[in-house]
Amino acid sequence: MALNHPLYWWESLYNPQEIKKINTLLKRDLISTRAQQGADGVIKTSKVKGVPWKKAKPYLNKFYESTLFRNNYAFGFQLFSLNEEEHLIYNVYSSGSEYGFHQDGTKEGASDIKLTALLNLSDSSYEGGDLELQINTTVKVPELNVPGNLVIFPSFILHRITPVTKGTRKSIAMLLLGPRFK
Repeated sequence: MALNHPLYWWESLYNPQEIKKINTLLKRDLISTRAQQGADGVIKTSKVKGVPWKKAKPYLNKFYESTLFRNNYAFGFQLFSLNEEEHLIYNVYSSGSEYGFHQDGTKEGASDIKLTALLNLSDSSYEGGDLELQINTTVKVPELNVPGNLVIFPSFILHRITPVTKGTRKSIAMLLLGPRFK
């Protein structure tokens, strides 16, 4: 499958005041989830919690709608609607935390994870913690380093978060599913 645009980003989807409010609201809704384990055989040292979509929807619907808009514009994947029982993944990377190269996917059911959407929710400065994609070569994605920015890419692209060297990096991931690739 050839992609014209393997990556899209949206600048300033949320402002600093909205980010603080979102982090406060997320903290009350966090739950344990299977996503804490990460991909098989891959280093993942961030603190991970799930956020039920039905609780996050009132304050993160713009995140979801923006991702769907970009999918229609750039990728054209057939996606299922986000079910209220599904979870978003809230990652907190403190100094030394990282997540090695991996693909977002599932081995269950009749669907595939097709799009990964990442939103930077950091409310203080940090260093390191860069998103890198493996597209023939390793490509750094500086757009995700800005709080409030959204980055979207196909889930089958290898990607990682480099170690945070100073401060705390916060992000939320939305993994959107669709019918199995054929």
